[in-house]
Amino acid sequence: MHHPRHGWSRFGMEMLHDADRDHWVMLCTPHEVTDEAGTPCT
Repeated sequence: MHHPRHGWSRFGMEMLHDADRDHWVMLCTPHEVTDEAGTPCT
């Protein structure tokens, strides 16, 4: 996703599979957004 002030967001993704029901779940965890100096953006 693109934020107007912070630019592109980065996400970690993990796929979980429930074999009994044959369902897949995708977990998306946002990474902390930092500026060029490594300072967290709010």
